[in-house]
Amino acid sequence: MEPYDTATSADCFVAAKKTFDGLIGQLADPASATLTHGRVEEMLHEQGRELLRQLLQAYRTSRLPPEASPRWARPPPCAWSRR
Repeated sequence: MEPYDTATSADCFVAAKKTFDGLIGQLADPASATLTHGRVEEMLHEQGRELLRQLLQAYRTSRLPPEASPRWARPPPCAWSRR
């Protein structure tokens, strides 16, 4: 079995990286100092769930060889859809 192309695999994580960076940006923003502890937790819970979903999807997409299943049964490889 040939190893996976890690450069292509890393491309799959772009959306998750943007979500994570955006979340850090929100927390670092001075305006976040006015948020209650509960609102910060709520924000982290909501956006953290989305980040988790993006990471899991990217992981699955990066590990799925094209010949593993019929084309209709899986999402297109993210590296192909970004080019």
